[in-house]
This record gives sequence, C-alpha cells and structure tokens, in this order.
Amino acid sequence: MPKLASTNRSTNDYPMSQADVDAHRESTHFRRPAQVDMSNLNGPLIREAAESGGLLELRDSSRPDVAPIILDDFLMAVMRGEIQ
Repeated sequence: MPKLASTNRSTNDYPMSQADVDAHRESTHFRRPAQVDMSNLNGPLIREAAESGGLLELRDSSRPDVAPIILDDFLMAVMRGEIQ
C-alpha cells in the first residue's frame, strides 16, 4: 500500500520563523491552554477551563524532564461528563 505524501513530510520540511509561530499563536484559530502545575493544583482554573470549553496543559514543576500533557477537546468533554 503506498504511503500518503503527508506521512513522509516532517515539520522541518516547512520551517517556520519565530515570527510566523507567534503570529499563528495570536490568531483566533489557536487556543492557548490554561497551564496547571500538578504539584500545585489550581482548582478554580481547572473548573473555568472545563466550563468554558478551554484546554488544559498539565505540567509538573518538580519534574522538568517530563513533557507537559495537553488535554484536548475530547478529553475535556470526558472531564465535563459529556462523553462516557
């Protein structure tokens, strides 16, 4: 089975300048996740993100070597109880 062209491309094939990345983040199509530190949970921020349809980025400041976890739309819907 032939591979699709898109699966053969990496992000390095189309490098973006930092200005392009910043412009993309400022656009209306990019939603910044609320950042929550797992070693110091912020309940009101988590509830606000869940109620507003926002995204969460979970970090652990005590373990900087561990990558953050982004809770996307599906996981946020599960958290709100919309999907079981």
